[in-house]
Amino acid sequence: MDMKRYLMILEVSRKQDYIFSEKKLIENVNRSRDIAYVTSNEFFKTVAKGSYNETDNYVYAGGGHTIVEYPDKESADRFARVITLYVLEHYPGLEIFAKGIEYDDQDKEKKNEKKTASEAFLRLTQELEKKKSVRWESIRRLNFGGTQENTDAESVELGKTRKEYTAMVAAPEGCVFPRDFDKLSFVDDEYAYKPVKDNFLAVVHVDGNAMGTRVQNIYKSEENFDKLKVKLRNFSESIQSQFEEAFSEMTQEIYRVYGDKLRLGSDRDPSERGLRILPVRPVVLAGDDVCFVTAGNIGLECARIFLEKLSMKVNKEDGKRYSACAGVAIVHRKYPFHMAYNMSEHLCGSAKKSGVELDVSGKYSLIDWHIEYGQLKEKLSEIREAYMTDDGADMVLRPLVVINPDNDRLEKELTYDFFKQTCISFQKNNDNISRSKLKELRNAIKQGEIETEYYIKQNMMKNITGKDGVLFKEIARSRAKDAVSVRHSLIFDAVEAMDNCYFLEEGR
Repeated sequence: MDMKRYLMILEVSRKQDYIFSEKKLIENVNRSRDIAYVTSNEFFKTVAKGSYNETDNYVYAGGGHTIVEYPDKESADRFARVITLYVLEHYPGLEIFAKGIEYDDQDKEKKNEKKTASEAFLRLTQELEKKKSVRWESIRRLNFGGTQENTDAESVELGKTRKEYTAMVAAPEGCVFPRDFDKLSFVDDEYAYKPVKDNFLAVVHVDGNAMGTRVQNIYKSEENFDKLKVKLRNFSESIQSQFEEAFSEMTQEIYRVYGDKLRLGSDRDPSERGLRILPVRPVVLAGDDVCFVTAGNIGLECARIFLEKLSMKVNKEDGKRYSACAGVAIVHRKYPFHMAYNMSEHLCGSAKKSGVELDVSGKYSLIDWHIEYGQLKEKLSEIREAYMTDDGADMVLRPLVVINPDNDRLEKELTYDFFKQTCISFQKNNDNISRSKLKELRNAIKQGEIETEYYIKQNMMKNITGKDGVLFKEIARSRAKDAVSVRHSLIFDAVEAMDNCYFLEEGR
């Protein structure tokens, strides 16, 4: 007996535009939840209960999209019409696109057709990639013309108001996540009730490494449709739960270290009364796609802790550990949030590129960041041009390796730990060098190696570079034999960050 199916993939388009179109943090969070909700089983069962049944129609959700199956194209189109129309009416600015393919796992004679389940899923994801890389019109948007049937009867009216969402993850006991950007701060050491005047916040974007390859490996492991479907579900559900766990463990660590510095919630707000406000807020927790905001001074450490916690987890389906990269945009509070997010995404991409250059498998977890001092450049390449010295060296070492799972021999200067220890040394300032002199050192580094050496000698900063006295070093960002080495400043990252970063020291 032939088993014919019609597979359909659904995805929300222009997610960033939708999430970051509002200026309030809680609204950004809610819009992120909107996206997750309208591609969920709960939404499908509620809105399209006459044309959707979880047992029969749900395949799996992962990678930012949802896949469903139907016995024929007409049934799938009917479902998509109901869903899409409802979203258009009740979630202005949010759009769902759909693409479907026929799949017959018994018809082996037609050599030009894809037959295996893995090939069918691959075709769907390839169509999705076309949509991302070409114009949106490359994926057929369902036609809602005058011939469409009346689907209102099978939709459940939820009203114009947004659904009340439960929290993405729970805050540590005794804490609450902030609803506003201005509550992403600590309290003053001398005045426990008074918030620190912190002009910076951090936007952190995290993305898992080699997830596409891991999905492809699952495809290759099973050709039977129903068995493959179960594997994909298990894989994606494990990713979702374990990335959420890593985030929760990171917030618990922040609370453990900084609990006494967290500001008390307002008595006027029932949701905050009697609780401390954690200066961290998740915005997107969609599988391996993560975005959260923090107080500017803990952005780097939050990213570092998240990557470390994640690296200790093993996916329940493929049995492999996770690696990921993070981009951290540390910006003034009045900096446009959507631009900060875009910057964090580009920084994450920069970290992933460096990771692949070190090892094509993507096994290293890296972090890249930028501290914004009034620049409004959107392209990271343009930002980084300003970090070249006058004599052709690179002022920065980042992106830096946070997790080296196999303890490979890497340049120590390319590790986050090297940067962290250097920065802590500057912050402790055991040589009693004035803060102003350290800040002026940035200008000397910009002028080049000779000017830097002269400035350090002139201001008696001989111990600033550590025991080896090296200021600049030739470092290849790739481990390939033909990699090009570039001279990098070994201290600029730390000099720039010393006034903007808190570090969690061991044993605290």
